[in-house]
Amino acid sequence: MTEQDWLTSDDPYRMFQWLRATEAIDRTRLGALFAAFCALIPPEAASEPPLGTGDWPVENEGGIALTDAVRHLAAATFEAMWSAGRDPNRRATLASVIRDIFGNLFRPVAFDPAWRTATAVAVARQMYETREFGGMPILADALQDAGCEDEYILHHCRDTTIPHVRGCWVCDLVLDRL
Repeated sequence: MTEQDWLTSDDPYRMFQWLRATEAIDRTRLGALFAAFCALIPPEAASEPPLGTGDWPVENEGGIALTDAVRHLAAATFEAMWSAGRDPNRRATLASVIRDIFGNLFRPVAFDPAWRTATAVAVARQMYETREFGGMPILADALQDAGCEDEYILHHCRDTTIPHVRGCWVCDLVLDRL
C-alpha cells in the first residue's frame, strides 16, 4: 500500500490487512478500532467474515507475545469491519475511522510535549470521556496556542468532514496514550 492508497482508500478490509502485515496494530489501537466499528455497524448488518481471521502471529515486531485475548480482539475487529459488507458509505466511514485512529503511518508526527498544555489536555480528555468530538477545532486552537505549527495535526483537528472516535491519534498524543 502506498501513502496515496492509505489516504484515499475506502476499503477498510484492505487497510486492516495492510496494518496487520506491517504489524502497526497494538492492543490500545486495536481496542479503539473494535469499539468504533461496533458502534458504527448495526448488529443486523453482521455477516460471516472470511476464513483466516484467527491467523495472527504469536509475536509482534518488538517480540512481545500476543495473548489469546489480543488475537480474539483482532478477529472480532476484523469481523466487525467485514460486516460493512458492500455498503460503500459504511465502508468509506470505516476507512476514515481507521485513518482517525492510526493517522498517516507514512509520515510520523513529531509531537512536542510542550504542546501538552493544561488546556489541550482538558479539551482532549473531555472529548475522550464523553465520546463527543465536536471540540476538535478547539483542540487545534489550544495546540496552536501552545506552539504547534504542524499542519497535519492542525488540519486533522479542524477537518469537520472526517469522523473522530475514541482512539483518535491526535487526542492520544495529547493525552500521552501513544
